Amino acid sequence: MVEVTAMRRWILLLAPLLAVAIAAGVVTAQPAPPPPGAAGLPPFLARFRTELNLSDDQVNRLSQAYTTYRTRTERLRLDLARARLDLREAFLAPTPDRARVEAVARRIGGLQDQLTQARIGLLLEIRTILTPQQAERLRALWRQQRARRWPGRWRW
Repeated sequence: MVEVTAMRRWILLLAPLLAVAIAAGVVTAQPAPPPPGAAGLPPFLARFRTELNLSDDQVNRLSQAYTTYRTRTERLRLDLARARLDLREAFLAPTPDRARVEAVARRIGGLQDQLTQARIGLLLEIRTILTPQQAERLRALWRQQRARRWPGRWRW
C-alpha cells in the first residue's frame, strides 16, 4: 500500500509539470511552413499538376485559395491544440470538474467543426477552379493513390 501511495504522489507531482511543458511547446510553436509543392499548391495538387494539365492561371488561383485556407486554419489548429491540452489537464485533476470537461469538449467540437468547414470550403473552391474533366481526373488519381496506400480500404 505504501508503494502505491508513493507512486501516486509522483504521478500527481509530474502530471502538472508535463502538462505545463506540453503547453509551453504548443504556445511557442511556430506556424507550419507551407508544404512543398509547385508554386504553393496544395500538396495533393502539386503531385498531380502535370496529369491535370493545369494552366498558369489555375495554378495561381489554386495557390491563392490554399494560402487563404492555411491562413484561416492556422489559428484554429493552435486553438484546438490548446483546447486538447486543457482537456488533458482537466482530466488529470484529482477530482475532475465535469462542467469544465464538458465545456472544453464543446470547445474542441466547435473548433473541429470550423476546421471541417474550412476544408470543405477549400475543396469547393478547388472544384470551381478546375474544369469538370480535371475534377474527374483528380478523383480518379485520388482513387488510384488511395488504392496503393490502403488496399481494400477505400472503395468509392
